[in-house]
Amino acid sequence: MLVRQQLRAGIGVVCVQGPVDGPDVDTLASVLTAALGASLRGVVLDLRAAGPLDERLLGTLLDLRAAAGGWPRPSLVVCGVPPEHAARLGVLPDPEAALAHVDDRPDAPRERVAVPSSLGGPAAARAAATAWAREHGHAALVDDLALVVTELVSNAVRHGAPPVVVELGQGPHEVLVAVGDGSTGHPVRRDAEPGAESGRGMHLVEELSAATGVRPGPAGKTVWAALTCEGAPPA
Repeated sequence: MLVRQQLRAGIGVVCVQGPVDGPDVDTLASVLTAALGASLRGVVLDLRAAGPLDERLLGTLLDLRAAAGGWPRPSLVVCGVPPEHAARLGVLPDPEAALAHVDDRPDAPRERVAVPSSLGGPAAARAAATAWAREHGHAALVDDLALVVTELVSNAVRHGAPPVVVELGQGPHEVLVAVGDGSTGHPVRRDAEPGAESGRGMHLVEELSAATGVRPGPAGKTVWAALTCEGAPPA
């Protein structure tokens, strides 16, 4: 098995050539896991020149795609799998088609709110998040969600660029908040000096969230956080 990697507009493209046997499946899984953890928009796996494929590969790719999560987390999109496996993986025919689907949103309901890129932006976002949480039965998360949204939008207003957009969504066991802005610069986690009135924003977001991340976009970035909601299974 020969593996080549390249980066295209914030998307990792992994091309595989030759047979993929038993030990190769684990090697390829390690390559894909590392790429998915590298703050990319997603990863495209091109298997057009690969084969024959070990029978374990299909299950491994299904597990990796589920673990990747998709937007706002990185996405894993596969192209070039033989027809007998294509239906289960939802495979696309070529890398160009796969690249076009990396930013696909999940079907789960979500709310998208454009907020002012100004001093009034955090308050507007907080009000929208609070109303959304109460409407969708997440009263227990109202305070934490309001704080996370406020901090993420404050960062976008102070250090990012317009437009600033908040997206709120829910999964089976979590509430997702994603704040997009027009700057490609990633937020910097700083250690605030004792008595400082600012500088603790990302610390607070990380403390209140089960997971956080940054997803680069074609024109800007999305900073996201996942908050565990009631009914989530124990860790």
